Amino acid sequence: MDLTFTDIVKYCIRPANESNLFDIAYEDISEPTMTFDELSRLNVTSSDLLRWSSSIDLVERYQAYLDHSTVSNRSNEMFMNCTRPWFGSQCQYSFDMTMNFDDVISLPPTCYILLQCNRGDSTICLDWREICNGQIDCLNDGIDEIQCIELEMNECGENEYRCYNGLCIPEIFLGIESIEAECLDSSDYFTDLEYGLNLFHFEESQCRPDQGQFSCGNGQCVEELHECANQRHLALIQSISDKGNLSMNCWQIIACLSKILDVVDNIPCEEILETTEQFERCHFPMEFPTKPVLYGHIRFLYHSKNIQDINISFALQPDYICFDHKLCDFLQSNYSIRNLTCRSSEQMGLGSHLQFTTWKSMIDAVKPYFTGCTTRHYENALVGFPSTFYRCKNSSKSISKYRLMDGITDCHLNDDEQINGSCCLDNQTLRFQCPQDRQCRPSLYPRAKCLCDQEIHLSTIDFYQICDRIDDLPLLLIDGRNHSDETDCEHWVCKNMYTQCDDFPNCANGEDEMNCLSIYRSTTLDNENDTELLAINSTEVGICGRGLYVPHRLGMNNYSYVCFCPPNYYGDRCQYQNQRVSLTLSIATVDRPLIYAIVITLIDDDHDQEEIHSYHQLTYTAKSHCGKPLNIYLLYSTRGKNSSKNFTIRIDAFDKNSMTYLLTWYVKIPFVFLPVNRIAAFLTLPTTRPMQSILCTLQCSYGVCMKYHNEERLFCRCQPGWSGARCDIPIDCSMCAAGSICVGSVQNRSICICPYGKFGSFCRLKLTCPHDYCENQGRCFVIDERMINESYVCFCSEFYYGDRCEFEKSQIEISFQNIQFTSYFHIYLYSEPGFPELRSILLRKPTMFQISVTLYSEDEIGLIFIKMNNQYYLAIPQNSSPITITPTHQCFSWYEVLNAKYRSLPRIHRMKYYHLPCQENRNLRCFIDEYYMCLCTDEHY
Repeated sequence: MDLTFTDIVKYCIRPANESNLFDIAYEDISEPTMTFDELSRLNVTSSDLLRWSSSIDLVERYQAYLDHSTVSNRSNEMFMNCTRPWFGSQCQYSFDMTMNFDDVISLPPTCYILLQCNRGDSTICLDWREICNGQIDCLNDGIDEIQCIELEMNECGENEYRCYNGLCIPEIFLGIESIEAECLDSSDYFTDLEYGLNLFHFEESQCRPDQGQFSCGNGQCVEELHECANQRHLALIQSISDKGNLSMNCWQIIACLSKILDVVDNIPCEEILETTEQFERCHFPMEFPTKPVLYGHIRFLYHSKNIQDINISFALQPDYICFDHKLCDFLQSNYSIRNLTCRSSEQMGLGSHLQFTTWKSMIDAVKPYFTGCTTRHYENALVGFPSTFYRCKNSSKSISKYRLMDGITDCHLNDDEQINGSCCLDNQTLRFQCPQDRQCRPSLYPRAKCLCDQEIHLSTIDFYQICDRIDDLPLLLIDGRNHSDETDCEHWVCKNMYTQCDDFPNCANGEDEMNCLSIYRSTTLDNENDTELLAINSTEVGICGRGLYVPHRLGMNNYSYVCFCPPNYYGDRCQYQNQRVSLTLSIATVDRPLIYAIVITLIDDDHDQEEIHSYHQLTYTAKSHCGKPLNIYLLYSTRGKNSSKNFTIRIDAFDKNSMTYLLTWYVKIPFVFLPVNRIAAFLTLPTTRPMQSILCTLQCSYGVCMKYHNEERLFCRCQPGWSGARCDIPIDCSMCAAGSICVGSVQNRSICICPYGKFGSFCRLKLTCPHDYCENQGRCFVIDERMINESYVCFCSEFYYGDRCEFEKSQIEISFQNIQFTSYFHIYLYSEPGFPELRSILLRKPTMFQISVTLYSEDEIGLIFIKMNNQYYLAIPQNSSPITITPTHQCFSWYEVLNAKYRSLPRIHRMKYYHLPCQENRNLRCFIDEYYMCLCTDEHY
């Protein structure tokens, strides 16, 4: 399974310290060199240099020299013509490699070092996903959880969904079919997430909050102490089993008795436990492990005991379990030692009557007793937020009301899951009510599902699953009778278009499988070993972690390597996790041949300078990007960032054809203290610039006062050459070529928007479509110069389709007779009638006196539904013949077509008679009920 990004990702040399950058003596590399002046005399063009794999920056400098050769001081700048496979300004780099998904998840763990976390001399470093994960991982005052109460306090907007961790995403994402989650903790995704093909979502996610899993540090989540592909679980085991201040003999014996290890210092536990007389001479009470075993404060304490009384087949249970009483004030202590508050193990889920064969099973027995503990002492922080929090019974712990009735126990008495009137909780959106227990549950948690009424259940199965001899629904008691999808089937026609020859006997006598042809499908699988994709030694690849291992030529016969890191990692081996904004954009617009320039900037919003830390620019077209989320990394200018500042994302849209400004969106970055700010935004692009209806009051020196398109917030849009909150700070825009638009500056480099046909950082290079690239009068545009072979897109007329407009669409003429037109109507186009699939939805606004419409479709259409006046009409295309819609094509309500004696039946029962209207009325084409559109076949079924 190959890894993919949905967008181009910049791999760069990202050292932990800028002093690690180095220069090389390029004159020692034997590659042909020429000056810009010499290239010009040979009539070499910038396009030639691009074909020779020169860097775009160098080619732009050469083009600038050609444009102004008489006044340029670049005549002696050198160009090196690299021999394949070498590249770079001095031909110093080379690579030829690919990597598959399994390689990525098995790479060594990386570390987040921008928080000074003390893990007690641990072999396991901090992973960014362990910050604000609900448990203390840093022993220096739990700094990994210090500000996380702000997430618990967070309130989402009216059109937002609150993720389990307190972050917000636009509610619209819940209705978009996707295999990826947008919440950082994946709590917007109903089913378990498996490894996807999208490496961005894999990297930018935490473990699901309701499963208590261990983060492997690479996006993979496993049960604690289970195997990570990158072996991070071994570091956890080594950390737990650390010797600490114990003597060697005592440590070896207790590590074996507790079942943490099977082998200690390369000595099998069976051998160690043969000589245990040293154990009785150990210093007791003994704390082991020497670090907290759970939640950063829970410890195990052992008293002296006769070794002969220990059954070494099972894990040795501690005598006492100790904890921070301030965090677990509902637990009464009966033992104290060395400032530890403890309870006997019998009071905490252990005891001589229980036997545990593994360390993990013993930990799992203890863990539920501490679910009601708080992570930190938040009493002062919660002052002023009484209405948004719930106080657990008999405890000082307070939780957000969003955690009530979510299927996860947060209070030690489980009272957060036993709330009456949960449907009346404040700000509780996106919940569904369970009729039988009158509770409201979050709609996206599997454990929160309740037994709902038959209407909700029936909406979850397909019609062909009814009376198929397979139980899909539980029995439901309705009016004193049990009903399911397999009851009351005596009148059901078991042999039908759904069941005929499907290799399953739906009829009791098997008649639906008689006289069927044996059909065997032969599938040829490529015999390709995904693990053999690396063109260089896999050990060398691992040196760079998530980065690219690149051979580095330092001079003649002098070679080393360098790591090119993606934005989310840095270091000489890409071994450190970077602070970043991980932005997912979903953009909607009309399907018209428009090309947009989108500029996304990360801005320091704390003072009048409005410094741009980083930016991303893209060219957007509906044809190439519709329905495809754009995943973007934005980095801060310093590492680590100033968490006391406020940062925002500003997104500007331009019409690239006319080079006119359209609008600006504002996206706030909340909780800057988080190492990774996962942001999801849904934007709608207009075809023209929206009118501004409010009075703008900002004083903009060299700019115009504007309102953000998505916020009731004003800003100054600056003229080229100016920046700052009030457009009063001059910037150098001279780098941008004529005809481009300068929209800012970052690190003393202009940000330029290029007109159509130009590209490069400063818009000095040309790129046009090949002659006759698009067929049938299609219009060709260049949308991404970074991938030449995939940079062209054809805008076809409504009569053609295909990558190059090479295919002709099918034409469907529909006229209307004796049907009154509405101001607009919807047309639903489906594939073949057997198992129809929705292909497209069209909206038509008829003109006066119009009685027909012409449709063009690139798909083979089998069914057409037309909705007008809240009524549906069915048409079935026959070759290319015109279609006339009359009142007889209407799909009536089930109540109008079903016999009166069946109308009063519960829906799950009356559906068993839906074949009767088709049999009794030979002219009936279709009818509808609450969920289904029912079609009558030629066999009148």
